Amino acid sequence: MSTPEPRATLRYDSACPFCAASARFIEARAHGAIVIEAARDLPAAELRAGASVRRGGGAVTAALATLPGWEWVRFLDVPGVRLARDAAYALVTRARWLVPRAPQ
Repeated sequence: MSTPEPRATLRYDSACPFCAASARFIEARAHGAIVIEAARDLPAAELRAGASVRRGGGAVTAALATLPGWEWVRFLDVPGVRLARDAAYALVTRARWLVPRAPQ
């Protein structure tokens, strides 16, 4: 089985332990379909696929939706649900420094 050509690049704040763990989770399951890029002081996750750029909760939703068995998360893009998703993302973003760094 060959590794597919990456279709997207997900950038995340490497100083954030929660962000780094989330990026590792996606990378481990994406089978090469998403390139993961660490960045310093990135205010929100960013997913680039061709000319399309999604940020914050939309980026995480789109990245998760590419994983096998995770297509169901697309419901988070429904307008009413999207509001709640973005509010949750903003809350996690403010509290992400409270998550302890995993031992290396």
